[in-house]
Amino acid sequence: MQVFAKTNYGKIRQTNQDYFIVSENQVGIFPNIFLIADGVGSNMKSGYASKHSCEFILDQLKRTKVGADYIEEMSKALTLANTDLFYRILANSDFNGMGTTVVLGTIDNDRLLIANVGDSRCYHIRGDITQITRDHSVAEELVRADNIVRNSDLYNKYKHQLTRAIGAEKKVKPDFFEKELSVGDYVLFCTDGLTNMVLDSEIYKIVVSDNSIQDKVNKLIDKANDNGGLDNIGVILIYIDYIDKSMSIFEKEKLENRNENKKIFDLLKEKEEMEEKKYTFEKDVGVENFGDDVDLNIQKILDKDKERFRDIIGRSRKKIEDRDNTEKNKKGDVPSSEKE
Repeated sequence: MQVFAKTNYGKIRQTNQDYFIVSENQVGIFPNIFLIADGVGSNMKSGYASKHSCEFILDQLKRTKVGADYIEEMSKALTLANTDLFYRILANSDFNGMGTTVVLGTIDNDRLLIANVGDSRCYHIRGDITQITRDHSVAEELVRADNIVRNSDLYNKYKHQLTRAIGAEKKVKPDFFEKELSVGDYVLFCTDGLTNMVLDSEIYKIVVSDNSIQDKVNKLIDKANDNGGLDNIGVILIYIDYIDKSMSIFEKEKLENRNENKKIFDLLKEKEEMEEKKYTFEKDVGVENFGDDVDLNIQKILDKDKERFRDIIGRSRKKIEDRDNTEKNKKGDVPSSEKE
């Protein structure tokens, strides 16, 4: 896997509110992590929202444990990041009006998992360019409702009005996507500073051009600036140059967890069966009547058949009777079996 990431101020902005984190090394249960965020709102501190939220999410992912589910942990990290930022905004009037978009992804061999909130995007490029994520904007909601056409004047008017963002409301619902990858594929994470300035078809041409991955990213940013550079530009580009066809980390952990659960299940089942045998044994042969003097060693005979149980108990009863008769004879009593 080859990766290169970069942000740029653009030609208009005085601050850079785009932020990314890339880790090609394992983070918690995740084999790698790709995060990109774009601070939103009129607040000049929106750059804090994107940077803080990315770092908060990364910290949550580091705490994940083997056996946990990717999607569940990604969802948890994003919802906790939302709660954290929401209450920080409530507690500090200087933060009013800010929030951030987030696209979070991981690649486990040939499996790409994505979570997103807002209008930053993830694309898959193989023979064509396909947007994986779905923008959380008024414009896209209107498109899905068949009220407007994408890239129309009305679409462009409402595409900047977000319906979801980290920190904007008390609760947020991320969307999740999964994509199978092949050798030669590209995966692109980007903010709207790129997609608002560069058409998807132009992005595709640059990405599949005969250049290094670093040059491709630089050319994408240059193209956005050449077309106006009206916003900050954030890009993470990934090239899939190798896929291990053996079991993925996720599948290994899932299998290990399943095997461990099976072991626990088998042990519990065995315990239940032993308890049932013990109950049946005690009920059928009346163990409770023998007292503490006879060592029946129940645990060692639980797996034997009932006839052997009865034989053992018969001998035990005879032992008890012989002991009682001996004690009575010592006292001068006549055994009950000899009474007329």
